[in-house]
Amino acid sequence: MKMKVRNKRDRILVTVKFSLKDEISRRELETLTGSSVRFFVAPKSIHRKRLLYIGRPAVSLDRFMKTHVTTRYEFYFVMAQIADAARRIESNKLFLNNLVLDLRYVFINQTTKELQFLYLPVLSNHVCVDVRGFMESVIYATAFDPSSGTDYVAQFANFLRNMEPYSSDKVCDYILKREKDISNRIGKGSPSGFLTDKPVDYYSHYGNQGDADHDGTCLLQSEDGSETSLLNDQESSEAVLPEEKESYEAEGTVLLDGEATTLLKDEGVSQKASPTSCSHDPYLIRVSANEKISLCKPVFRLGKDKDSVDYFVYGNNAVSRAHADLITRGSRCFVIDCNSTNRTYINEREIPAKIETEIHDGDILKLANETFEFHIS
Repeated sequence: MKMKVRNKRDRILVTVKFSLKDEISRRELETLTGSSVRFFVAPKSIHRKRLLYIGRPAVSLDRFMKTHVTTRYEFYFVMAQIADAARRIESNKLFLNNLVLDLRYVFINQTTKELQFLYLPVLSNHVCVDVRGFMESVIYATAFDPSSGTDYVAQFANFLRNMEPYSSDKVCDYILKREKDISNRIGKGSPSGFLTDKPVDYYSHYGNQGDADHDGTCLLQSEDGSETSLLNDQESSEAVLPEEKESYEAEGTVLLDGEATTLLKDEGVSQKASPTSCSHDPYLIRVSANEKISLCKPVFRLGKDKDSVDYFVYGNNAVSRAHADLITRGSRCFVIDCNSTNRTYINEREIPAKIETEIHDGDILKLANETFEFHIS
C-alpha cells in the first residue's frame, strides 16, 4: 500500500494506492462516503485500487508539533479528539485496525486545532493500531507552553500508562473533568463502548455474522506480498499529486505489531537529542560519550527507537527500543522502566517496571549496561 499527501488550494489531498492483494470493503467505503463521519476525511473518488481523500485546510500533526508551542487546553483537546475518533469507529460499525494513527498522516487545522483522520476501508484482520501508544507518541513530540506549568502532562501520561485495559471512554472522562468546555466540541461518546480490531469479534458482539462483506479477510500486504504498509516521508509526499509520476514515491517499513505505527528509518549516523537549553532543568550525563542531555520536557523517553524517543541511545544493543521515561513534576524527577528487556537501575538497584521511582541529584541511572549521571542544575 502506498500513500501520497499534498496541500493544494487550501485542501489536503491524500491518494492511497492499494496492492493487488488488498480487498476494498464496499460497505465501509459507503459508510465513509454516504455520510459525514466527524473527524474522518471522506474518500471522494475511487479508480481501481486507488482512493482519493480530500480534506479541509490542515497540516500534518508531525509538522505542527515541531513548530507550535502547545497550551494545556490544546493538549487536552487533541487527546480528546484521538480518543473520540476511536469511539466513532465503533459507533459507525467500522474497525479499529483500519484507522491510520501516524503523526504524518493525522492532520490538524492550525486555527481551530481540529484533527482529521484517515480510515482505510480494506478487509483485514491484522492488528496494527495502538491508540494508547499513539497518544504517547504525541506527548513525546509536543513542545509545551511552560507558563501554566506542565505537571498535567506527566499526570496524564501516568494515567495512560496505568490504565488496563485501555478505554477511550475513560480517557474522555478524564479530560472532560479537567476541561469541561471540550465536551461541546467533541460531542457524546459511542453507544456501547465496545471496540475491536477483529471483524469476527465485532459480528459476534452485534449478532450479525452473516455480513457477506467480511466473509473473508485479507492482510494489509505490499506489492511483493510482505505484510507491510509503504508510506512516503513527509518531505517527498507534499510535492506529489495523485496524477503525478510514481517516481516521487518514497518507501519505508511500518510496524504492524500492536505498537504505535512508526516509520523505521535506515540505520546510520545516530540522531542525538538537541533539547532546548534550560538552566534550571534536570539533565543527564551519558558517561560513555561524556554527553549532556537536558530533560526539558515533562515526559522524556530514552531508548534506541529513533522515531519514538527523545534521546536515541546509539551504539548499545542492550538498550530497549522504548527503555525508560523520566518524568519531571515540579522540582522532583521520577524514572519509569517501560518494561525493558534488560531492566533499569538507580544506584545499582533494579527498579520495578511501570512504576515511578524517584531519582535524586547525583544518582547513577543505568539502562541495561548504559550508565548516566543524573543532575539538577
